[in-house]
Amino acid sequence: MSTDLAIFISYAHADQAVARVIAKRLESEGVRVWIDEGQLRIGDSLIDRISQALDDVQFVIAIVSRTAVQSQWCKKELSLAMTGGLRLAGVRVLPLRLGDTEMPPALRDSLYAQVDPADPAAVVPRLLVDARSHQADAASAVARVAELQNLTRIHAKLVDQYAKARQHANDAIMVLCEASNPSERQVAWVTAQQKPAAELCAQMDEAAEDLAIMRRLVRRLG
Repeated sequence: MSTDLAIFISYAHADQAVARVIAKRLESEGVRVWIDEGQLRIGDSLIDRISQALDDVQFVIAIVSRTAVQSQWCKKELSLAMTGGLRLAGVRVLPLRLGDTEMPPALRDSLYAQVDPADPAAVVPRLLVDARSHQADAASAVARVAELQNLTRIHAKLVDQYAKARQHANDAIMVLCEASNPSERQVAWVTAQQKPAAELCAQMDEAAEDLAIMRRLVRRLG
C-alpha cells in the first residue's frame, strides 16, 4: 500500500464515471486522490482548481477523451499543464488516452497509457509503477541540487580562505623584501607562510572540479 503518492485527476464531465473508477482503485492502493466532482467549464483554471492540493500533489492524471479534446478547456489547460505553471510547480502530468481518441498537440510528444473504457481500473498498476519511478527520479534530482548547493558553499568558503591566506603570504614576502639583510630564520618564516595558501589552492581546485561535475549532473537532470 502506498501512502506517499498524491494525485489530482483532471477529466471532462462526460468522463466522470471513468475518473471515479480510476480514483477508487488508486485509493484502494493507498494513494491520496484529489478529484473534482464538478463540471469543468471553459475558462476554469486547472491551477486554481488544485491550488489547495498543490503542496501535496505530485501528479496530475489527464484523462483525454473525444469530449475532452473538443473542449476549449482541454486546448488551453492541457497546454498550460505541460508547459506552464504546473510544470514549474514540480507537478508531472500523466496522460491517459480513453478509447481511440487522437491526442491533442500539447500531449502528442508525451508517452500516454491506454485506457479501456470497459475496464478503466486496469490502467492503475501501470500508473503506479510509472508514478513511483518519476517520484524516485524527482527525489534524486532534489538530492543532487542539495549537494550542488553544499559544494557551492564549500567552494566559496575555500576561495575566501585562500584569498586571506594569499594576502598573509604576500605580506610576509613584503616584510622579507624590506629587510636589508634577512636572516635564515626570517626566510624560513616567510617560506612557512606560503604553505597554507598552497594547500588551500589545491583544496580549492579539487572543490571546483567536484562542483563542475555536479553542475553537469544537475543540468542533465533538468
